[in-house]
Amino acid sequence: MPEQLPASYFIEGIERGDRVALGRAITLVESDLARDRHVARELLAGIRPPQNTFRIAVTGVPGAGKSSLIESLGQRFIRDNHRIAVLAVDPSSHLSGGSILGDKTRMPFLSSVDAAFVRPSPTRGRLGGVAESTAEAIRLCEAAGFDIVFVETVGVGQAEIDAVDVADLVLLVLIGGAGDELQGMKRGILEIADIVAINKADGPNSESAELARSTLQSIIRLMPETRPNWNRRILKCSTVTTDGIDDLFDCIATFRERVLASGHLPDNRSKQRLRRFHQSLIASLENEILGKPAVKALVERLAIQIQDGSVEPQDAAQEVLTRLFAPESKNTDV
Repeated sequence: MPEQLPASYFIEGIERGDRVALGRAITLVESDLARDRHVARELLAGIRPPQNTFRIAVTGVPGAGKSSLIESLGQRFIRDNHRIAVLAVDPSSHLSGGSILGDKTRMPFLSSVDAAFVRPSPTRGRLGGVAESTAEAIRLCEAAGFDIVFVETVGVGQAEIDAVDVADLVLLVLIGGAGDELQGMKRGILEIADIVAINKADGPNSESAELARSTLQSIIRLMPETRPNWNRRILKCSTVTTDGIDDLFDCIATFRERVLASGHLPDNRSKQRLRRFHQSLIASLENEILGKPAVKALVERLAIQIQDGSVEPQDAAQEVLTRLFAPESKNTDV
């Protein structure tokens, strides 16, 4: 096993904008190894990201063109002297645990310029559209000097609501003619969106894109606004013809100005940190409990009984809790 690098290596590298150090630091915070987690905590405690950053979650159904839209918007931000980081979350296989991690191929410009950093990350089975360590990876990118951070979610539809926990703005990307306007009526994903972009609104798709826009416009009127001084916007665009890209970029800029002026941004990030604490606490308790040999053996035994139908899942879970909190277990490994 290679020697573990100290946190100071990553901190110093990130502060001077070393992309290799940044990539290795993100790998570190994604690791489940105990020795890596210890160094990762030191690393995260030692970085000081600037406050003038902006985080954009790009979510929506598969095939809507999220990567291509980030590529187009990223070029606009770079022309305005911003530095762009893209954290593209790919789904992990439930069978092999692996991920394709192919988003960089759909962002050829951002993957090849010094002003941008594109990093694919696997979900490792986590639901909600983002990876377990996305929030920490964002902070690392910001500390390395990337002031605009895009998070491209998995793209599994209604389960994408975790995007709101890592972003300042949620951009929902849909396409007309594919039932997306009806998907929007399911409220969950649409309610967290600040801006909706109807992509691929060109050629034969123009009419269906307009229909989707008008339908969604009617729907959002029935929904309460969640941001101060902001009403949800729905725009059409095409990354092929570039029609509507400038309007979308200007809309994002307007949102940023208004949210900053309202003072909502710091408050929103404080709430996100609190939610991250609760998530980390639950994950840590799970790891601590299941890491006990006696509990692990009990869970494995119950798993066999659940599979053969002799024990109900709810009863098995209650048995584990009963064993954990029984008075006689306090002086044992359980």
